[in-house]
Amino acid sequence: KKNINKFNASFDSLPQLSKSINIQIYDGIIIDLGFSTNQIKNPQLGFSFKKSNFLDMRFNESQKIRVIDWINNANSFEMADVFSFFGDKNFAYDLTASILKFRQTKIIKTSNDITKILNKTQHNSSSQNKLFNLIRIFINNEMLHLKILINNIIYTLKKNAIIILISFNSLEDKISKNYLTNNNNINFCYKIKPLSTEINNNINAKSAIMRIFKKI
Repeated sequence: KKNINKFNASFDSLPQLSKSINIQIYDGIIIDLGFSTNQIKNPQLGFSFKKSNFLDMRFNESQKIRVIDWINNANSFEMADVFSFFGDKNFAYDLTASILKFRQTKIIKTSNDITKILNKTQHNSSSQNKLFNLIRIFINNEMLHLKILINNIIYTLKKNAIIILISFNSLEDKISKNYLTNNNNINFCYKIKPLSTEINNNINAKSAIMRIFKKI
């Protein structure tokens, strides 16, 4: 336990944290993009679409902008730009139009409101999970923090160091994989998915994807 240091900080603060504990180089790094079950179950955070939760979705409560603030004030161009991360421009414009129409008569306050809006777009139910993940990733600026972390670890990892990255949805997996594989100093080794026995013991592991990389 004496060799464990705990910090409540974002991914992009690795250089400052390393300096504070006088560590300049690492043998490896594990990047876990998941969040806790307690956060999912907390109705005040709004991470789950399965219940009518308040639309917050911030990991850091000191951050000023919540989902409820953004989705009720963003203009059509801002929203379409965020939603187009799906790669489906028609979906982005359709969803944006539905949000603007909903806002004319009611404030969007809960995850149930988002579900109602999505249902009016005539897109399939699988879009629901992707949409909530996308909004959460955007509101917390997660991909920027991750990109900065990946750029930083190139200089803080030893040669042949191992990078283990665990993601829990296809959007995070795709973006983080591209960040790493596009770097000439990183080699992709292999991908691991949970076995059925692990999923039976922990249903939350069902969507997990572990990718192993190596610094060269």
